[in-house]
Amino acid sequence: KKQQGRTEKMGGSESSVKKSEIKKWKDEYGLNQDKVNATFKAFKTHQDPNGRITRQKFIDIMCSDGGNDPNFAGAIFDSFDRDKSGSIDVKEYMTLMGVTFGGTIDKKLEASFNLFDENNDGQLSRDEVQRVATFVYRTMIGNTKDPLSEKQQTTIKSIVDDVFTKTDTDNSGSLSKDEFRDGFQRNPDICNFFKQF
Repeated sequence: KKQQGRTEKMGGSESSVKKSEIKKWKDEYGLNQDKVNATFKAFKTHQDPNGRITRQKFIDIMCSDGGNDPNFAGAIFDSFDRDKSGSIDVKEYMTLMGVTFGGTIDKKLEASFNLFDENNDGQLSRDEVQRVATFVYRTMIGNTKDPLSEKQQTTIKSIVDDVFTKTDTDNSGSLSKDEFRDGFQRNPDICNFFKQF
């Protein structure tokens, strides 16, 4: 018989998650046990003595092989740091890994929208979309540090123009969450370019 109130301790920290919460998370994102184990092992490996992963630690991990733009890694972190504490706890980490390892297209698009929405106003400006397009483009070409050429900047601007042409259905110059979700589902080419999760 399972005990619904049992918790999983993350190392010696104060962070804990109830077995029922793990089951709900596993079911919600369609994760197998290997992904669950990998999530908790990674968190335990990288957590600080307070049971959290700091923003800088997260960026260091994401950029350790030189393949990610530190600003992009920071933006990913910020989009999952729900309480804006500058560190993520095990539950915030579970959400990040749930979207990374599984989840529906709607969950992935919601996570992507939150990543794009830097000022958290529920709308995406051209600047916010261009910011993420630049991060993705830099990662794709393996240039996370050097200035982009004029041609590369023009390519990014063209991508952003294409996004707005295909998704800004009310021509407001910004994208609502519905426009973003519907537009990206209708246009897999855009969705694949911006595939974060």
